[in-house]
Amino acid sequence: MDFGKKRKRGQPPKSWEEKGEVAKRKDIYAFSETLMDVPREKLLLAVARVVKQNGDKDLADILEFVSANKTHSTELMTKIKMKIDNVNQISPQNALAMLFDANLGKSSFIAVQRAVNSCGKNVVPCYDRVRQAKTDCLPAFSSFSFGDTFASVKLAALLEHTARRILEHQKSVFLQEKENLTDRILTISLRRRAIVRKRKTLPTEVIALLDETECGLTPVPHDEYNMTELPDAVEENLVLESECGLLQ
Repeated sequence: MDFGKKRKRGQPPKSWEEKGEVAKRKDIYAFSETLMDVPREKLLLAVARVVKQNGDKDLADILEFVSANKTHSTELMTKIKMKIDNVNQISPQNALAMLFDANLGKSSFIAVQRAVNSCGKNVVPCYDRVRQAKTDCLPAFSSFSFGDTFASVKLAALLEHTARRILEHQKSVFLQEKENLTDRILTISLRRRAIVRKRKTLPTEVIALLDETECGLTPVPHDEYNMTELPDAVEENLVLESECGLLQ
């Protein structure tokens, strides 16, 4: 053993990965001070070459694109900001589904919410809104019964709550069906009026169809016929008559 050689005091130097955040910031500041006089294009192209050698070709292409013209960096940031601004906040219902799928507790969900929203966009709603969405999934509290060994809910309240939730979440579907039904009723009404106007009395073919269904109807002059009191069976047979071309 060489006792004549002096040993350096202090801790041995750490690698970049082993350093903490404070030490890394100090090293970055010191290193950046040595590069202040380096031309912008030279610095960017040198970094682009290094990252390309390490296999990050996409980052190298971005650095080369930015180094070509100063306005390119402004254009690139504008496009990035547009993408970020177009990010919408997920609904409390979707956040609740994520909470259940990932089996997250309150503290875990809040940690995820803060981490995601730290990018500058309020993407994940707060836990209070998610908790309210969970409460909305349950019937009224008054419909529950609790005991030492059981818990139950009234069937009528459960069915009513289920129907209401279906209507809330499938509102667009029901509105579309309503429009389709309205169009169908309007089409029947227009066909009926066109047929009655073409003949002053109901055609014998229609009466025959009614007789077959045992409805029975005596021909009535058009001027004495009340359109608002036209029976449903007559209306449907008039539509059938129009579709079959009996008036041709």
